Amino acid sequence: MKQNLRRKNLDFQTEDRMKKQRIVWVILSVAALIFLGVLVKMLGDFQKGIEEKKRTEYEASEAYGGDQAIAEGERERTEYPIIAGLPVVNALFKIGYQFAERGEKLLIRVEATNTYMNQAVEKLKSIQANVSSKDQVKDLAEYDIVFSGFDNYLAEPAASEKSNPVEYLVEAYANAKAECAIFDGRTEGDYYYTKVTTGNASHYDLMTYRVILIKDGETWKFVGTPVPIVTIYNMVNVPEEILNKANNY
Repeated sequence: MKQNLRRKNLDFQTEDRMKKQRIVWVILSVAALIFLGVLVKMLGDFQKGIEEKKRTEYEASEAYGGDQAIAEGERERTEYPIIAGLPVVNALFKIGYQFAERGEKLLIRVEATNTYMNQAVEKLKSIQANVSSKDQVKDLAEYDIVFSGFDNYLAEPAASEKSNPVEYLVEAYANAKAECAIFDGRTEGDYYYTKVTTGNASHYDLMTYRVILIKDGETWKFVGTPVPIVTIYNMVNVPEEILNKANNY
């Protein structure tokens, strides 16, 4: 009897100890889950904080970049008012622009065939007239303008020794690849400016060029290749007053 009672007491103690161990395990498991939950939340809050900081920095950067872009756009429009009317793209011609040399120089590109080059030039002139104001006037001669898409029949004049500028041009273009009409121009100091047309309106290829000559002893020489609009970039060292008069002649 004593042995059986001792065994029962041992079994009871073992069962009680296991029960306590299970309770401890449950408590530890719950504590572990709570700890993990708290840790996950802390990590989530930390990650959210990082993302919020990045978003704030990004928005600040975007706002700064937007302000910079607006300021740069205002500067460009002030310095080059003609871009307010560009680009122009249609079935007849294209007039666009781009900035070169770190955004400090504007380049205007005019693309048209001989048939529509005059229309493109007139459009460019009308844009310049509309955007210029009393406070900010910039003539076309001050812009760097590049022309493409046409055949320049006045690019290779023949030699001439004529002292009269009209006769000089007549001889220079006597064998031009297209029919030429040379208009009487004007002489100012050592310069002579006029306009020359090639082609024929009835053939839909009439095109107008501005021509500037400079005195060369008893004769003349071309300042640069005749083009639809003369500028300080394609007629170097010619006074702007002469260029503007030539463009509007």
